[in-house]
Amino acid sequence: MIDLYPNETFFIQWALFLTAFLLLRQFVFLPTLTILKVRREKTEGAREKAARLEKETSQIFSQIEVVLAGARNEGMKLKEALRQEALVSQAEVLKRVRETHQKKMSEAQEQIEKEGLEATLQLRQYAQQLGHDFAEKILERPI
Repeated sequence: MIDLYPNETFFIQWALFLTAFLLLRQFVFLPTLTILKVRREKTEGAREKAARLEKETSQIFSQIEVVLAGARNEGMKLKEALRQEALVSQAEVLKRVRETHQKKMSEAQEQIEKEGLEATLQLRQYAQQLGHDFAEKILERPI
């Protein structure tokens, strides 16, 4: 029959259990718990560092955006100023070209009028000479 009451092996089993528990506790459980604790601390530290770096990065990006927006505005102002300067310069160049063109046109008109008057005078002299020559031929005597 089965004896349910503890006997002498109970104490041996209890001693073996305590020895095994203490050995496992000292060489397995405590080092494992220490490793897990260190791992958790490192993970939490890494998460905190990542969160801090992410916050710093977003702040830096915000600062960069502000600087870029300022640079864009300054660039647009500079571009507009250069465009206005180019328009003024263009107007001045066109004015000088028109003045030069007008001056040349006036000179050319004066030259044409002068040459026209000279040609008219030459034609009158030639017409008189020709009329004189016709008259001499018709009359058949010198005039």
